[in-house]
Amino acid sequence: MVLGLLLFGVVWLSRGGVDPSPVRSVRITAEEIDAQRAFFEAQWRRAPTQGEFEGLVDQLVREKVMAREAVVMGLDTEDPVIRRRLAEKIVTLAESQAALRQPTPEELRAYYAENLEDYLLPPRMTFTHLFFNPDLRGGETWPDARAAYGEVERGETDPAEATGMGDRSRLQSHFASYSQAEVRRAFGGPFADSLFAAAEPGWNRPLASGYGVHVVYVYDLSEAEEPTWEDVEPTVAARWGEEQGVLAVDAMYRTLLDNYDVVVELDEGGVEGDRDEEDGGGS
Repeated sequence: MVLGLLLFGVVWLSRGGVDPSPVRSVRITAEEIDAQRAFFEAQWRRAPTQGEFEGLVDQLVREKVMAREAVVMGLDTEDPVIRRRLAEKIVTLAESQAALRQPTPEELRAYYAENLEDYLLPPRMTFTHLFFNPDLRGGETWPDARAAYGEVERGETDPAEATGMGDRSRLQSHFASYSQAEVRRAFGGPFADSLFAAAEPGWNRPLASGYGVHVVYVYDLSEAEEPTWEDVEPTVAARWGEEQGVLAVDAMYRTLLDNYDVVVELDEGGVEGDRDEEDGGGS
């Protein structure tokens, strides 16, 4: 109690001993009361009694009074967690306002056309591979794989007849219509990237993966293709909304920033490293 009185005394003196607003109003809306009642009913699975209901209202009043007084005392500016939370509420407000506006069909189509590459269906490949296990072959792994490639490539061997030339593997031998991302999950990134970058229909030169060495026969490699508008429209609309939210937040910030003189105090040394003078300045 003594510490509390001292704290209020310090605040009172810092304001010249005069309370600039001796009477402050606190308003509890019907929506807030309904929300408190709904929370109580969800938690206890029954309606509150009269006494409990009065306690809920009193809790709202107490919370608002304490929160208002904390703001008057400037406590909200000293706590980084509260400051961050208030900033997040401003962001949420801007995003919710942006979400109220729905795009016209023309706007959505134009946005899709501008970002078409983001929605293209990825290339897909159907292939079979011969596996050469370095745990079994050691230093002969690569020579054996190259020799097998030379044999099947010269003889235009059917992949089904060439399976015995490789080693058994936990991996399946045939992969039908796999995207690059799916091949990455099966064989690893370097193998998938090399395969989709250089592979051609037919037998291809040996490629390494985390498992060993592979001689790949490509049956088919499709190009990236544009999806149907019906399939992609929900995704386009969702991404358009997300982008509008980001733009709205940035626009609100820029507008608010115009009302402030920003001063950033740095130590004499400043930030480590040199800043490019062409980056421009600011207050």
